[in-house]
Amino acid sequence: MSDTPKIQFGWALPPGARATEDSSAFDAGMRHTLAAINGHFDSAWMTDHLQWGEDECLEAMTTLAFYAAITPANMKWGTMVTCQSYRTPGYIAKMASTIQYLSGGRLILGVGAGWKEDEYHSYGFDYPSPGVRLDQLEETVRIIREMWSNPHDATYTGKYYRVQHAKNLPNTPQPPLLMIGGGGEKRTLPIAARYADWWNVTAYAPDYARKIEVLKRECDKIGRDFGAMRKSWFGGIGIGRTPAEIEKHSRDDFTRSNGFTGTPDQIAATIQSLIDVGCTYFMLDTRGIPDDEELQLLIDLTKRWS
Repeated sequence: MSDTPKIQFGWALPPGARATEDSSAFDAGMRHTLAAINGHFDSAWMTDHLQWGEDECLEAMTTLAFYAAITPANMKWGTMVTCQSYRTPGYIAKMASTIQYLSGGRLILGVGAGWKEDEYHSYGFDYPSPGVRLDQLEETVRIIREMWSNPHDATYTGKYYRVQHAKNLPNTPQPPLLMIGGGGEKRTLPIAARYADWWNVTAYAPDYARKIEVLKRECDKIGRDFGAMRKSWFGGIGIGRTPAEIEKHSRDDFTRSNGFTGTPDQIAATIQSLIDVGCTYFMLDTRGIPDDEELQLLIDLTKRWS
């Protein structure tokens, strides 16, 4: 069994300026935040979506590559999570290998089945049933693994996707880490057990604990070292010392329903409850550029486990 990794944190970048915000200040805010969290947060993450109502929504892979290029070499970068439907699997593998090569090995490629139906339709993608999207996800990760492990002649033919004698060069000595996001216990967790270096889900302690047990059973079935897979959590965070601060920093309903809200002590207790059931990595989404007061609260929160 692998040693338990230390508790670490990542920051989820906002996908763009909101309709009520000054877009011209977005880049400055991003750079300021990334500089402030360096050394306290281990990584930064970009969600992979194409539209959010009237808010700005940057494309994930190009945004990640841009900001990875201007951050220190100790900061990892990841996708939360790449939708398998929006790019062919071979193309995803190629983009990831390119970022891995140019960033000096700092990419964590998160991949998921996709769920946001409105952007599928708006951008001209078919939106098949959940079962088909999960079949496509498994073919996607098989092709990604094939492209990374056999870069001179990658070949795989599935029902939905294929590559034929694909060249994925330049090769990187170490491929990106592959993370699978999702909590489906019948399909997603078995796929994660077979292929993922990391697994991610948004769930609170009782639900998270049950999924951990399912994931462990799936690993045991195939003789996989369960301890070798990193277990992570993604969600919003609204942190403050007073009710007014908490409300100010809980920027939307996602944070209230899928995140941590409260004082530093309250949030620390919730995080510890997830640590107690096996989670060791937390990607915190501030749902916008945090202000300096909020940034300091977040940095101080991470220090509790340093």
